[in-house]
Amino acid sequence: MITKRGLGAERSPGEARLIFDAASFRMVERGSFVKCAVTGKPIPITHLKYWSVERQEPYFDAVASLEAETRARDSRATGADNDNLADPS
Repeated sequence: MITKRGLGAERSPGEARLIFDAASFRMVERGSFVKCAVTGKPIPITHLKYWSVERQEPYFDAVASLEAETRARDSRATGADNDNLADPS
């Protein structure tokens, strides 16, 4: 399950808050780890390799990253994230 861990989201003790850029990330609040947006597994900052700039989400590994990308693509294709859909009635 993909979870949105925005700026106001609850964090565990020691969990960092990051802003993800294309080739790097910036630490907004200090911590030693972040949680994978797909699996919820903790990722030590020193081992963080996968993230989405568009969704501002970290991923534990390439498999989790692909899962998030697939879900986001499917969501866009079905319009699930579109609040402006016309009323079908």
